[in-house]
Amino acid sequence: SHRNDVHIMARRLRCLFPPILLGALALVFCLYPSERRATLRRGEGSPVILAEKRCVSTSNRRSERKSRVQGLRGGGQTLSAAYSYGNLTLKEWWFGSNSTYLGDIHRYFMLAGDVGGTNARLAIYAVSPQELEAGGVSTEVYGRKYKVRDFNSLAAVLNQFLRDAEADQAISLTEYLQIKSRRYPTTACFAVAGPVDSNEVKFTNVRKWPIIRGLDLERQLGIQKVQLLNDFCALSEGVITTESLGMIDTHTLQKFPTIQKSRRGMQSILVIGAGTGLGECQLIWNGKYYESWASEGGHVDFSPKGEIQSQLLEYMRLKYNSTQGGSLHISVEKLCCGQGIADIYEFLRKTYPEQVDPKANAEYESAVEKPVVVTEYGKHAKGTLMNQALEIFLEIYGSEVGNAALKFLPFGGIYIGGGIAPNLKEYMEKSSTFLSALRDKGQMSGLVRQMPVKMILSDGIAIRGAETVARRKLLAFLEDNPQVFANLPLAPTNDFSGTRASIPSRKSRGVIASVPVRVPMSEETIASARI
Repeated sequence: SHRNDVHIMARRLRCLFPPILLGALALVFCLYPSERRATLRRGEGSPVILAEKRCVSTSNRRSERKSRVQGLRGGGQTLSAAYSYGNLTLKEWWFGSNSTYLGDIHRYFMLAGDVGGTNARLAIYAVSPQELEAGGVSTEVYGRKYKVRDFNSLAAVLNQFLRDAEADQAISLTEYLQIKSRRYPTTACFAVAGPVDSNEVKFTNVRKWPIIRGLDLERQLGIQKVQLLNDFCALSEGVITTESLGMIDTHTLQKFPTIQKSRRGMQSILVIGAGTGLGECQLIWNGKYYESWASEGGHVDFSPKGEIQSQLLEYMRLKYNSTQGGSLHISVEKLCCGQGIADIYEFLRKTYPEQVDPKANAEYESAVEKPVVVTEYGKHAKGTLMNQALEIFLEIYGSEVGNAALKFLPFGGIYIGGGIAPNLKEYMEKSSTFLSALRDKGQMSGLVRQMPVKMILSDGIAIRGAETVARRKLLAFLEDNPQVFANLPLAPTNDFSGTRASIPSRKSRGVIASVPVRVPMSEETIASARI
């Protein structure tokens, strides 16, 4: 009887063995890293094979181990101390792990872009840890322009841009992988034409693109932080950055009165400009730096001055009434933009047909860029309808700049941006229409005269502003997340001096000193990055 009980118990245990084994295997499968499993499936998971991949021969492996150990001892650090900031075990370091190490990282990268309805201008900026900590200037290492219509999303443009940068050898493969690894802090900021809400924007003039979300771009690109920014906010940030560095080219329209210089201090600044639309942005000093505040001031009601402008308003209402669902609203942006110049000329042509210049009108009708024809003829043919159209445009433009000046009181200065003003620089020097309309504010005219007015002539200011915001985000991230560096796998080097001091804290507000860090990437990731 006792023997039968033993046999019964043994049979029961044998029945339980397969489920227990399967459960144990399932547990190991779940806990084992996915990259390691993939490596094992390819037959490359042996520590010996991994070590052979890293070095060609056994002698090379031994010399590498010896030099590493000597380097660690020579630096006055023990193995445990050397890896107290990393996540590599001594066994992984000795035999090799499933990560391949690619070069040393000595600089941070920031992506910046100015994305409009036609073109996407993108750039990669680099800054060393020392320059970042000292507030130095980052350097553009690669820049390129793409046609928006050739891509179906912003993420597609950015991925193509990064591949092109690596293919053109502007950045190494190591740095390419560094940018696309969320384990390493890379930030990005993109200026977009439209209102940004909760780091999201929908392009109204690029209908095939989906809603752009910063969080989606972070996930798709592998970038630590992506910030979307109104295009005029980016222009405003760029004005401050380039002005302080002496990198901006401006033309003064109204000088700052000498008697009022003491009043300027850190006063607010207005950036306004007409191009495809009319953008307005205010810069306010927050105690540390100028902070940009976007607005949609270009969409306020157009307020006509005089009989001609009143007739123009009625003409615009009739023209755009059907597209606006019967609304009587005509924004000042409708007239303070490139298309607005063409609309003003067509209004004058309809109102005064006897004054039409047949040659100029024929060129206007056949042109693709109709506002350019009006501008070029208007600058040189005084008294013609195209010249009158240009004068009306400058009067409306100057009046709106004066209106915005009274709202924001920018004693720090008014900067005229956009693509139209630079093309009219010489004409505006001869014509007083723009400044007269700007100053024509009744009893507040004297107040407006106290504000300096400058025209921005330089290109690429908006993308530099996006870089400024990206650098600010990088600094904030490094100060708020010192644990990022505590989790980075540091490669063994001959010099570990200052390793602990390099980890930033809120007390020191430092960023990091130059500590060589190597990027861990599986070979599968490297292969996919080449695609």
